[in-house]
Amino acid sequence: MDLNRERKVSRRFVTPLTACGRRIGAGLLSALLACAPALADPALGETWLIGVSLGSDLSPLPSETRHLGYELSGGERVSFEDWYQVRVPDLRLDFLTELTPDLGLIWGVGTGEYGEKYRIDPSLRVGLLYTRPVGRNGVLSLRLTTRVGGRLRERACTADYGDIGGVQRVNCRLAATPLEPSETLDYLWDEKPGDRLQASVGLIFRF
Repeated sequence: MDLNRERKVSRRFVTPLTACGRRIGAGLLSALLACAPALADPALGETWLIGVSLGSDLSPLPSETRHLGYELSGGERVSFEDWYQVRVPDLRLDFLTELTPDLGLIWGVGTGEYGEKYRIDPSLRVGLLYTRPVGRNGVLSLRLTTRVGGRLRERACTADYGDIGGVQRVNCRLAATPLEPSETLDYLWDEKPGDRLQASVGLIFRF
């Protein structure tokens, strides 16, 4: 297996949260906490289901990996199919609850995803949707959301290297590479979701 390819694939799914992003996320959570008293109001507006999906933005990584494998010294092929095949997919539900005529609370959950050698943690999504009329036929919208959880983690394999190395923990994907078993553990997946912080602005005109 090409180790450089593994590193490139892993980097594709890493989306660092900048210092600016952290400040925005903290401000968003503060705003949500300020709205907490309104959530207990029996006169709260309606709630709508606005999104249903299976899988997260990290799901393609194990999905693509399960088609790979390697050969042992004796010629026997080891397939990744069983290790990285999804057992329980990540079901994601998103809702919108009206707080005021112009402001809505976006909230949702992700059940998490599981395979034999990996897991995507359950997640919680929260955010705000603000709309404002523009002229007679236009609507300006601002959406801010953040996701807590949803991290991808990979489990190591246990391999018997005989008299040379004995039984050791090793990265399943890199067990047949020239790397020492202990070194392969540095490449176990530990990735954060790409939608930890999202912001969008929309402008719609009706004719």
